[in-house]
Amino acid sequence: MVDLERELDRLYGLPPDEFTRARNELAKRLRDDGDRDSADQVRALGKPTVAAWAVNQLARRRQAGVSELLDAAAALRSAQGRALAGGGGDSVRRAAAHRADAIRKLTGDARELLEEAGLKATDATIERVSTTLSATSIDDEGRRLLSRGRLASEQTPKGFEAIGDLPSEPKRREPRTAAAKQRAEAAERKRRLRELETEARRLDREAEKAKREAERAGREAKEATARAEAARTSAEEAAERAAKAAKELARAKRAG
Repeated sequence: MVDLERELDRLYGLPPDEFTRARNELAKRLRDDGDRDSADQVRALGKPTVAAWAVNQLARRRQAGVSELLDAAAALRSAQGRALAGGGGDSVRRAAAHRADAIRKLTGDARELLEEAGLKATDATIERVSTTLSATSIDDEGRRLLSRGRLASEQTPKGFEAIGDLPSEPKRREPRTAAAKQRAEAAERKRRLRELETEARRLDREAEKAKREAERAGREAKEATARAEAARTSAEEAAERAAKAAKELARAKRAG
C-alpha cells in the first residue's frame, strides 16, 4: 500500500522539473492499488511555482526559522486581540516587528536555496516568497500548508484576523442607551483593527525596503571593491613597466 502522506511530503520536496513526472507516477501507483479517489486527487495537484517551491524547501531545510515565523505570527494575532479588547498598541508593533524580522531572515534563506538549486532568484521571485510567507503565517489554512511545505502557488494576505470572539449580543433586550454604547464600542474596535492592519502592513513594507536597500548596498560595495582591485593591479603593472623602462634607459646610457 502507498503511504500517501509520506509520498506527498517527498513529492513537494523534489526539484520543480521532477514534480510532474513524480506526481503522475504516484497517481498511477495509487490507481494500480485501487485507490482511484486518491489517484485523481494527486493527478490534479498543480506543479509548485518557483516561489512556492522555495517556501516549501524552507519548511524542510529551515524548520527552526519557519517555527519562529509561525510563533511570531501567533504572538501578533494574540497582541492584536488584546489591543481590540482595550490593550495598548505597543505589543502589536513589537510583535509585528518580530514577524517582519523572521520573514526577512527566511527570505534571505530562500534566495540561497534557489541559487543552490540553480534557479533564478530574481527580485520578483523573492518578493513573492516574502509575500507568501507573510500571508501563510497569519491564515489558518496557510499555516498548515506552510508547516507541511505543500504550497502549490504563491499566497497573498487576506487581512489580519482578530483573535478572540467579540462580545456576543445579549439575549435579553437591553435599554437603548446600552445598545447604542455597544454599537459605538464595536465601531471603535473595527476602527482600531483597521489601524492595526495598516500599521502591520507598513512595518512589513519598511522591513522589505530595508532588506532591498541593504542588498543593493552590498552589491555596490562588492563592485566598488572589484574596481579598486582592478585599478590597483593596473597601477602595479604600470609601475613595473616604468621601472623596467628606467633600467633599459640606464643600460643604454652606460652602453653609449
